[in-house]
Amino acid sequence: MRLVLLLLLLVLEANCVIDFIVDSFKKYVDQNSDPCDNFYRHVCPLDGSVPNDLLSEFFDQIRNEFDQNSTKRAWDRFSIMDDYKVDASVSAEIPSLYLQLCENGVDTTLFLTQLHSIIGPKQCKEQFCYHFIREDPDCNRGTAQVESIVKDLLGSEDITEFIQTIGLLHSKIVDISAHIDYDVRDGIVESEQYLNEMKKLVVDWIKETSWVVSHGLVNSTISLVEPVRINDNYGADLKDLIEQFILIEIHYTTCKANYENRESAKLFCLAETAATLGNFEVDGSAWSLTDAFIDFPTIDLGFAFFYVAQHTEDAAGKLGFTGAAIGHELSHMLIKGGSSDFLTYFSENSKKCILNQFNSTCQTFMEDSCITFDGQVDDDGADTLGFQLAYSLLETFYGDSLNEIYEPLNVTHKQLFYYSLALSFCQGLPGKIGWRGNDILDEHASADIRVNAMIAPHPGFQEAFHCTDDSRMIRSSLESCIIYGRNAPNVKKHR
Repeated sequence: MRLVLLLLLLVLEANCVIDFIVDSFKKYVDQNSDPCDNFYRHVCPLDGSVPNDLLSEFFDQIRNEFDQNSTKRAWDRFSIMDDYKVDASVSAEIPSLYLQLCENGVDTTLFLTQLHSIIGPKQCKEQFCYHFIREDPDCNRGTAQVESIVKDLLGSEDITEFIQTIGLLHSKIVDISAHIDYDVRDGIVESEQYLNEMKKLVVDWIKETSWVVSHGLVNSTISLVEPVRINDNYGADLKDLIEQFILIEIHYTTCKANYENRESAKLFCLAETAATLGNFEVDGSAWSLTDAFIDFPTIDLGFAFFYVAQHTEDAAGKLGFTGAAIGHELSHMLIKGGSSDFLTYFSENSKKCILNQFNSTCQTFMEDSCITFDGQVDDDGADTLGFQLAYSLLETFYGDSLNEIYEPLNVTHKQLFYYSLALSFCQGLPGKIGWRGNDILDEHASADIRVNAMIAPHPGFQEAFHCTDDSRMIRSSLESCIIYGRNAPNVKKHR
């Protein structure tokens, strides 16, 4: 009986895992629109049905549902988690604590010593003014002096960064925990297999690229590819983060205990903890739910990419989503967009081809706003090459069965690859220019432009959806930019 119950629970648990690609396809793809007109909006229509950021909403919901059904974690019960968002004035709360201590006859030596450690020797050098406050029998007069010191020398901005760090630290612990809660080890292994196959493939392409060979750059270019790996060290990173958080919690709660956990001690102890422990970086900051980036030689993939690699039934869906993301990050090593990139040589023709295609897509499918500029070459090129790598793996995996039907969605495996790629970028907002800060353009094109620019010039897209030459997607296509391989252009140095 127990065995039957266990098996039933396992079946129920398995059934609760959602195939993101299948689920999103059924919910959002506009079956009444023409994929050859605007493929991205065919997949992610602006009809109000698609969330502003599909990935964030889907995977936030998965994490939140798991948290609601789980026992509250130790780090969620930390005292500092209840207190770090306290909405009060530093200049009011700290003097209030001193007044309470003084009026209750509590020795204020510890308070004044810690206050000095918070503020430092900006004023009241060698602690003489703090000694004066301690010896003053008039509590109100001493409080006024403390208020003056805090108002003039501390201010809320001194602990703002620390408070933000506490939130980031907790967020990273929760994000990494998702990898363990859902046990996405199989997804990590599959992602690593994709990367290894892509590295082999692109090494062959490098060896066949005439300008790389003619400039004697084969070995140096390959050396940028071979060390690249996927970060799978989430267990060690989680351990380090928790130890860091425990250290902060112990210090903070000890401080509060010294003041009998008074309400007015919260901000004071946050400031004191910040002064003592605040100079640290959040380790494991690479871990997230939906982000992906490369910090050479490591590719950091968010939980979403491992989840899709593990819980998507069809390999085409995995490759269009996780495979293309891995290809993009790997390709950053092989595109030169500026002086800070690793490559010393790059194809001027390839650069022009990439920018021309993205500009054509921009002009054809502009929504709120769109722009193409030289600073986008690195990411636009990584989109282009990364997509080609993922598609090559798709062809190798399926061979002659690539055009067979995937019955749950009644689309071919080839079509599903394009659908999953678009779903990985899916947003229910009009595409527009992005900014980093107030005056720096984002080097990424908007999601709609990125997807359509990647797939429109690729011969497989027109074949997969039987697009006519006069359809908007095909009209926006200029040429398929071959960056590496025997068909790559033989070009001069690009500086």
